[in-house]
Amino acid sequence: MDIQTKIKIALDTGIIPIEGEVNKPMADMVTEIFLSLIAKGSHKGDFVPVDILINSGGGYAGIGLAIYDMIRAYPGTTRTIVFPRAGSAAALILQAGDIRVATPNARLLFHHLKVSDVKLDSIRNEKKFAELKEELIELHRRLNDAHDRKKISEEEWETLLSLDEWIYPEQALEIGCIDEIITRPFSKR
Repeated sequence: MDIQTKIKIALDTGIIPIEGEVNKPMADMVTEIFLSLIAKGSHKGDFVPVDILINSGGGYAGIGLAIYDMIRAYPGTTRTIVFPRAGSAAALILQAGDIRVATPNARLLFHHLKVSDVKLDSIRNEKKFAELKEELIELHRRLNDAHDRKKISEEEWETLLSLDEWIYPEQALEIGCIDEIITRPFSKR
């Protein structure tokens, strides 16, 4: 589905798909859709409620934060829906919704940052290594801040991140990473 079709669907239905890898093209698409919705709402003086359907195993954490910020900046009500999976950066995007829900058989993954594109020079050079370490610590802090509605201690959260395992909605509800388990994601709110 091309971007214009996705924008038309979002304008007509208020549904935005987040599917596949969390990357720059996805962030560009989400930004374009939200800017179109904001423009439409500004003319009418009313912002439509938006459902963000998440089906992603994750991707780039920094880009996930950018999408998170775009969703949080939207003046209308947002509902993020895990249907059927939200892993890693996609689980972060889930946290942006005013209302965070998952279907009964959805799966969610929360884990520590993983870095795969580090050059050997960055590890060999002490200054570059220290900068990389500080950058990762800051990104980790920002990711944790985005999970501000969790119901568990920081120690319990860090333990969960260390496990690096997919969880079911019941556990996500218990720890405060979703607000509700829903059986009909496309029904009227």
